[in-house]
Amino acid sequence: WYLEPGMEGSEQLVSHVLIPGMSLNLHFVGGAGSEIQAPGDYLFFDRRQPFQEAGLWNILRVTDDGVSGGTDTVRVNEMKTLFGPDGQNLQVAGVLSPRPAGDTADRVSIYSGQMVGGRCTGALIGTAPVDSGSGRFELRKAVSTAPDEVCVQSSAGGALQGAFTP
Repeated sequence: WYLEPGMEGSEQLVSHVLIPGMSLNLHFVGGAGSEIQAPGDYLFFDRRQPFQEAGLWNILRVTDDGVSGGTDTVRVNEMKTLFGPDGQNLQVAGVLSPRPAGDTADRVSIYSGQMVGGRCTGALIGTAPVDSGSGRFELRKAVSTAPDEVCVQSSAGGALQGAFTP
């Protein structure tokens, strides 16, 4: 990392004194994972045993895309049509897995159509927010006719296609 980030010709460091109560803002040369963008877990620590035992260490996880480390998994628990006073409604409910970095996508998009190359195609039926704590989502949308196939795509890239049986 740089001793003085943003300054032309700043010295590059590979070690730095760290004492209790001190904070550092590290600006990594070449970004996280260095110039080669190598994913993995990087351990920062004081090599003296008493300091390690006292918890003076940190792990930095670098993922391969620099954003989150991959897609999530989409699971649909319920897909049905409901009939009410306002007509026919499509209900799609399910859950997303957390991504490898531990975060959860913020929304899903539901399409009438198939998946091609890992992405949903067809007409967009609607979007639904995802609960960040549980990963659950639910969409209720008025439709004139129920689609033959539904594809659910998360904003993180995970997708699932299924035949619709009313």
